[in-house]
Amino acid sequence: MIREFGPELMDQPGVDPEDYRVCLDGLRRINVLSRVAERFWRTTVRALRLTPGATLRVVDTACGGADVSLRFATLARQAGVRVNVTLQDRSSHALAVAVERFSGTAIPFSTLQTDLSIADLPEEFDVVLNSLFLHHLPEKSVVET
Repeated sequence: MIREFGPELMDQPGVDPEDYRVCLDGLRRINVLSRVAERFWRTTVRALRLTPGATLRVVDTACGGADVSLRFATLARQAGVRVNVTLQDRSSHALAVAVERFSGTAIPFSTLQTDLSIADLPEEFDVVLNSLFLHHLPEKSVVET
């Protein structure tokens, strides 16, 4: 499969916030139907040998509407694992939707508006989540990241 690096509607400068939200809603449906957060959670439990009472520092890179990290954090809390989530995206539109979705929960979160193609994460995390974004990057960048 050949990677396509062209910009999408969401990447356009001056994109209408409502159009952006419609795109995020479409991605949310894909994430729900594919149960990606559940797969991330099961893999994390096995890899880190998590038990109730553990604490995880999670970053959701290119978080979009944060539906994956919200579901991941909900599963963690149901298992007795504490989570602190950092929502990272370069888009203020995405972060506004992510904050809206997280604000109605008791899950501690913070935001980080930065472009990871030109800057590193400012701290270390136990879990780095990413869904539906890496296809935008050249393979070399994906491996380095």
